[in-house]
Amino acid sequence: MNTLNSSIWAHLYRFLDMCRNVVIVLALAATVVLCTIEILGRHLDVFRWGGDLEELIRYLSIWVVFLGASVALRRGAHFNVDYFQEKFLAPETRKRVQKAVSIAIAAFLLMIIWYGTLKTFQNLDQNIKAAPLPFAIFYLAIPIGSAYMLLDLLLMLAFGRHPFVAEEGKVS
Repeated sequence: MNTLNSSIWAHLYRFLDMCRNVVIVLALAATVVLCTIEILGRHLDVFRWGGDLEELIRYLSIWVVFLGASVALRRGAHFNVDYFQEKFLAPETRKRVQKAVSIAIAAFLLMIIWYGTLKTFQNLDQNIKAAPLPFAIFYLAIPIGSAYMLLDLLLMLAFGRHPFVAEEGKVS
């Protein structure tokens, strides 16, 4: 495991994780700024905006949700109902069930990546109302966020736990 952490793969994963975090922070910061302008514009004439900021805020939220979901998967922070597994299944059976669930999730993520990519290409020529930006930019969050989730899920399946994440959930 130490050779894996010090390898080019660990550096590549750290770079991808940094890119994901930067996009999350920028999208969330833009959402906060645009929400503030939208609220002030309702009450003050100085901040009147000609466009529909609510639409842009909704679309930026798609990036935050899909990339944030991938971070949550990496940290093991998604909602997990394991009461019945803990109560009724032996530890070895529980591991097999969890592996089967992870494989099913991986298959579902592959479908989301495929159809999200198709939807992205279908919307290259359509612009949103709020700005001269194609819908494709916002649809792209779906396959990219799902690909991040799939990457983290496959790493956890292959190694039993995430090889590039320290115990407290931070990238090592």
